[in-house]
Amino acid sequence: MKKTNKTKKKTSKRKPFFEFNKSKFTRKAVKFHNEVNNTTSELIIINIRIDRSLALCKRDIEILEKRSPYLFSKEHLQDFSDLQYHVENFCFRASIYRDKIAHFINQALEIGFTEQEADIAGKIKRHGVAKNALLDTELKKFTSNKSFIWALQKRKTMAHRMYYNSKDTGYHSLMIPQNDADNSKKSNKIFLKEWKSNIAKNAQLAEKFIIGALNLNDLVMSKINKYRKF
Repeated sequence: MKKTNKTKKKTSKRKPFFEFNKSKFTRKAVKFHNEVNNTTSELIIINIRIDRSLALCKRDIEILEKRSPYLFSKEHLQDFSDLQYHVENFCFRASIYRDKIAHFINQALEIGFTEQEADIAGKIKRHGVAKNALLDTELKKFTSNKSFIWALQKRKTMAHRMYYNSKDTGYHSLMIPQNDADNSKKSNKIFLKEWKSNIAKNAQLAEKFIIGALNLNDLVMSKINKYRKF
């Protein structure tokens, strides 16, 4: 008789965030768990759009690097505006994500803050119940993780610029570097290199934010389950 090799079926383990027993949580906790999931999914979709726009922008800069300005048109400039739009959209959603995860912790642990609370993440972070569940360490990431800081600070900059109609915020619709006042004195080659680096940095930070958020979702859920002994 021929020996048959038995292949073991690999079972993919569910991520901790989705090990969520709705029957053991309040209706509002279930609501915010869904909202965290939806917001995270939206961030992933926007990040894909950022990557696609980035590829177009890099190609546009390559055209200029080859000193072929006659091949460059207003349509190419629109690629940079589109990228800026997606990055802005991402940062607005990042702020929403922070608030949703904080509200979920609040409802899952039944801490008692209302949905109208301002700075909900900060208040939860300082609360004794959150500390006992070791969830304060997760919320601290919004002020210590580089990609989280980038997204939330950029969101603040955009809001400031729109509210005060201020142009002095380091913002440029085409994502041109604004840190150096002597941009006009730089050679074309150096300027284009910095421009490409500037747009790539935004895309890299958005991707790192996604990775951090997915990890945060899992850690928050596993710590809540452990604290509540589910």
